[in-house]
Amino acid sequence: VEANEHEPSQCSRVAYGLAKLPLYPTLFEHAQRIDDYALLHTILSVVPDAPFTVDELMDALAQRNVEGDRHRTRVLQLLHGDLPPGIQSNAETDNWLTRASQSRLLPASMSVFEQPDPQVFQMNLQAKALIQHRLEIFERNLHRRYSDIILSHHSSRSVSA
Repeated sequence: VEANEHEPSQCSRVAYGLAKLPLYPTLFEHAQRIDDYALLHTILSVVPDAPFTVDELMDALAQRNVEGDRHRTRVLQLLHGDLPPGIQSNAETDNWLTRASQSRLLPASMSVFEQPDPQVFQMNLQAKALIQHRLEIFERNLHRRYSDIILSHHSSRSVSA
């Protein structure tokens, strides 16, 4: 019997399946979106109204069990306006939404964080209120709290370490 190149031969089915996971990125998309929303929620809950540095933010996130080494790049992306879908208005998705839904989105022209200095950020309080409202709606639909998601990721990393 010839070994089929698409079938596991000398490895377990689990190992074979894990090796093939990168070929199916859509399996990760949902979990990544939830992570992004949970991370954004946590950032908004710890960010001060006064100007802050990235290091100060990372310290505050660490107090909430958000691992800096794992999330620093994504935190920086969020600070620079790379928000998860459904938070900020954009031409691609606005056509699909009712006017009422569009009014609850952060306007595309509104920055979430201002950067008065290259090393310093400041929260736009109007944007914060709009985003927190959107995140509350999403959280209700998840039937799970964002803080539970952060804690589950932290505890699963702690167990595997």
